[in-house]
Amino acid sequence: MTAANTLGLTTVLWDDEARDWALPGAPVIVTRILNLAGNGAIILMHDGGGNRSQTVAALPTIIAQLMARGYTFVSMDELMQHLPGQTPAPTPVSSTPARSPESLAR
Repeated sequence: MTAANTLGLTTVLWDDEARDWALPGAPVIVTRILNLAGNGAIILMHDGGGNRSQTVAALPTIIAQLMARGYTFVSMDELMQHLPGQTPAPTPVSSTPARSPESLAR
């Protein structure tokens, strides 16, 4: 069992990435994202670890163009509820056996 499952968390991976870490320029980032966008797509963009000015500069255009195409932005919880075949997050399992109140008092 993974630490995430133990904590009752669900792990989610991205479908593709903008490769914005390579600093290709805001127009390239915009084009990549718009080409990768699709229903339920999770596209990785970076918000830390160095100069992110190109990513930040690309976002207004990306958001406006995707909204013009009819896309909406949702939280990960909302996205997971709408994807086919998705199951709820796993229930955490304790690694220690449950004890009755009587056994705790002894």
